[in-house]
Amino acid sequence: MQQINWGIIGPGSIASAFAHSIQGASNSKLISVYGRNEDKTKTFANKFEIAAHHDLKEFIKDAKIDAVYIATPHSEHFTFTLEAITNGKHVLCEKPFTMNAFESMTLLNLACSSNIFLMEAYMYRTHPQTKNILSNLNFIQDENKKILIEASFGFEADVPIEHRLRDPQLGGGAILDIGCYPLTMCKLIAGHLQGQQFAEPKSLEASGQLDETGVDLQSHAHIIFSDTIEAKISCAINEQLSNNLVISSDDHLLSPSGLNPKDASMFFLLSFFTLSSCVSFRVPAATDKKPPRTIVTIDVKKIVYELLCIPSKPLFYITLNNKVVNQRCKCIH
Repeated sequence: MQQINWGIIGPGSIASAFAHSIQGASNSKLISVYGRNEDKTKTFANKFEIAAHHDLKEFIKDAKIDAVYIATPHSEHFTFTLEAITNGKHVLCEKPFTMNAFESMTLLNLACSSNIFLMEAYMYRTHPQTKNILSNLNFIQDENKKILIEASFGFEADVPIEHRLRDPQLGGGAILDIGCYPLTMCKLIAGHLQGQQFAEPKSLEASGQLDETGVDLQSHAHIIFSDTIEAKISCAINEQLSNNLVISSDDHLLSPSGLNPKDASMFFLLSFFTLSSCVSFRVPAATDKKPPRTIVTIDVKKIVYELLCIPSKPLFYITLNNKVVNQRCKCIH
């Protein structure tokens, strides 16, 4: 297989960014989209000159599709990912991967046994600047110094009560929608500082504010990873936060610049990837600031590399009940 043919499930705004990104990725081609709303799906298909499907069975059984990108509301991720894996399609699923740990483990086990590639769409995990940050943490790796990781992502969403962000049945709330960004980054950095892929908390204290619908409007957590590494993270859908990442010890500070609220479409990513000066050093810029589709393109290229170059070892980036698992599934053809 020299080219990955993609299909999209859910013709929304984030899917549009993904569709643009495929155009910048070699060995990838977008060929179809599935959606329940016929007019919206046809408009999306015409825009990108691809086939439109309104019947899921017809779409998912198309032998020409190698992989699908799932960009539906949170509550539908499990169903569509299950259908895709069952029909032999590789999957890139938007975060949050599922609504709970049981759903995640079900899909992970099925993908592993089926030798199917399954990835949660955290763009920053494949971005070269993330590797750049991790490669420049040596200045702070002193076993005798306390290290504090601080990360936040929050915006003020003035939306009605029926909006998905406020609907528990649709996976609303700050934690599921955006809390995963500061949490996973802190786990990644804490793990790297300890010579691991990611770190699990030894203890966690959390507080928050609930909406009348029952979802969390904002949440805050103090996480202890080890005797010397801790983190403070925040997320909100009712308040604009600083949207930044700060790694500090007694003598040093690494602090990326904050996210401009006007650049909301860039999500939490640019606050990680546009680095400013630091006390101890300046991290060399890995990439220039570009439109969001170029960031997504890196995601696409990573997946294509995994499928075309090392297909015998599917790569998984999964969030299980806010527990990040990064592992190669030991599957054998």
